[in-house]
Amino acid sequence: MLLPQENIASHPLNSAAQETGIRVVRLNPKGKERHTRSEPHRHDYYEIIFLEKGSGVHIVDFEQLEIHNNVCYLLAPESVHHFDTLREVNMQGWLVEISKDYMHAIDSSLNVLFCKNRGKMALTIPTEEIARLSNLLAQMKEEQDSNRKMAAQAVMSYFRLVMVELYRLLEQQLQTEHFREPDERFLAFMEWVEVLHREVKSITVYADKVHLSPRQLNRICLDITGKTANQLLNERVSLEAKRLLFNGQIQAKEVGYHLGFDDPSNFVKFFKRHNGISPAGFRDTMSKINHR
Repeated sequence: MLLPQENIASHPLNSAAQETGIRVVRLNPKGKERHTRSEPHRHDYYEIIFLEKGSGVHIVDFEQLEIHNNVCYLLAPESVHHFDTLREVNMQGWLVEISKDYMHAIDSSLNVLFCKNRGKMALTIPTEEIARLSNLLAQMKEEQDSNRKMAAQAVMSYFRLVMVELYRLLEQQLQTEHFREPDERFLAFMEWVEVLHREVKSITVYADKVHLSPRQLNRICLDITGKTANQLLNERVSLEAKRLLFNGQIQAKEVGYHLGFDDPSNFVKFFKRHNGISPAGFRDTMSKINHR
C-alpha cells in the first residue's frame, strides 16, 4: 500500500560524489565553536563520521549515543539520525559519503561494519590508532582533490585501507563477544531481509534464498550474532515500524498494513512485545524528545 509522504527528510548523495561514488570532507578544520541541532533525516548512501573532538548526543534510529572524542559512527543507507551537540565544544573530524554501488565494489566482507546486528553503530578509536586513521583520510582527501593520474584508483585504495582499519578495530572491540569472521551467507540473508522484510515473514523463504535449511541459517545467525534468524528479522521489522511511526501523518494501523500485518491489533502486540511500549506511546515519546 502507498503511504503518505514521510516527514523525515531524505538527503541524496552530493552531486560531486554522485559522479565518483565517494566523497571525503574535513569537518570544521579551523575548530570554530558552533552548536549543531540537525533535524532527523536519512540518506540513500553509506556514511562514516569520525569525530576527533566533540560532545553532545547523536541519535541513530532512535537510540541516543553520547558523542565523545575519537568516536566513529557507521551509518547504513536509510538510517534515521540527527545531532544535538554542545555549543562550547569545537566539533572536528571527518565525513565520508559512499554510494551503494561504490560500497558493493569493495570486498563484501567489509560490509559487516554497517550491519547493525553484527557491528556497532559507534566505534571508539584507541589513542594509538587516531593518527593512522586521520592520516589515511587526509591522504584520501588529497587524492580526491588532486588532478593526478589514477586519482580515483588511489582514493579507492585509501578507502579500502580505512575500511580494513575500522574492521580491525571492530574485531578488537568485540573480542569479549567471541568475534567471528563474517559469513557470506549471513550477509546475503541480511541483504534479503532488507529487501523483503515488509512482505516476507517466513524464515524458510529466506533460507531458500541463501541455499540453506532454516536450521542451518539459524545456526549461522546464532554463531555470528547470538540471535536467531527470526529475531534478526523481527528487529528489522520493528525498526521500520519506528521509522514509519515517526511520521505523524501515518496512522499506526497503516504502518501495520504496510509491514504485512492484516490485523492492526496483531501489529500493536508485535510492536509492544519487541519495544515494551505501544506504537502510540512510542510516537508520543519521540515527539516530546524532538520538540525539546
